[in-house]
Amino acid sequence: MPGGEIEVSGAEADAAVTFRTIDPRTSFEITPRVRSTYFPDESDEDSNDYFLGMLFHDATPRRRAGAFLDFSQEDVVRSELPSADDIGGGLGNPDEADSGRIVERNRRDLIRARPYISYDVSQRYRVDLEAHYLDASYDKNLEGLQQDFTEAGTAAGAGIRLSPRSALLLRGTFAQYETGIDADAYGAHVEWTTDFSPTSRFYVRLGGQQTEPDVGESDNNIIAGIGGRWQSQRNELFVDLTRTVCPGSPGN
Repeated sequence: MPGGEIEVSGAEADAAVTFRTIDPRTSFEITPRVRSTYFPDESDEDSNDYFLGMLFHDATPRRRAGAFLDFSQEDVVRSELPSADDIGGGLGNPDEADSGRIVERNRRDLIRARPYISYDVSQRYRVDLEAHYLDASYDKNLEGLQQDFTEAGTAAGAGIRLSPRSALLLRGTFAQYETGIDADAYGAHVEWTTDFSPTSRFYVRLGGQQTEPDVGESDNNIIAGIGGRWQSQRNELFVDLTRTVCPGSPGN
């Protein structure tokens, strides 16, 4: 809390290994990761965080399908930080940040899953369908600060290819959030994407979402985003500015 800060110094180790199998149609990878800190003079600030990420993708000339799945067990101080990783994050899909309230020492177990499928109806038109599930549980449930919650949802979209490199997508979303307060969320957005190369992409998104809790008034929010990712053999540039709505542990 303000006025009660402490100063620490020490070491951090962050280690991950990826096992991957790839063929012309299917790819699968699994990545276990461990992150640890060591502060000789403040052992209470030490943490050991564990992660496991899995990615499956299968593609044919007209269909693309797959799933993301990851698990994390970490200190809530670090769980507040967003990530640009492909699993759970990536361009236009920021990690679910949390409440921003970390005045209590706590740990969180988080499970996320997202299966998806995209099918080309013709050379110009395609349909997309995906679902997601999120489950967060805490060592200590603190009402109004951090409490267990789940969210499940689905999204469906239709896209049209405007050129060999660009496409326009209209997507509708629905989600249910459950904790001390339950809520339903409905939304839709339009998104334009263009691929400068096989390793570079840019997007613009605009839409809205209505959230209806079972207690209190509904809330309307703008959904928007603009960003890009450019990769070369030696470098990567990631820029993304998004405005989104996601569940949080305080119960909202």
